[in-house]
Amino acid sequence: MSEVVCYQMPYSLRRLFATLLLVYCNPANPKDLWTKFEDSMSEDFKRISTISKTNIQQLVLKHINEVLLSMGHNINEFKDIFGNVSFCQTTNEAKEIYFERNIIVSEEDIHLQSKLNIQHFVHI
Repeated sequence: MSEVVCYQMPYSLRRLFATLLLVYCNPANPKDLWTKFEDSMSEDFKRISTISKTNIQQLVLKHINEVLLSMGHNINEFKDIFGNVSFCQTTNEAKEIYFERNIIVSEEDIHLQSKLNIQHFVHI
């Protein structure tokens, strides 16, 4: 992480932290890494002067959680690092709806039901 901080953007640092350190590597002291690199991972949000320090941390944690969710994990699996983190339920639901609505279904997939074996349905 120390090397990457020199040349990566905060967005990429958060993805790296979530992907490598939390999911794949299981470092000995992940809380120390969080403490050491939290500032670097939040630099992009700090540039927005209207956001408080608490809100900045929430935005960083939210992004880390989004990366973790994409890999089948949740930030609350890492309570020893972050404590119990909660986000606005409405925001999470809206994001899920957005992803569901943007799934591209091919024409072939839409018509697969018509190719099912009718005899199978009769016996069920």
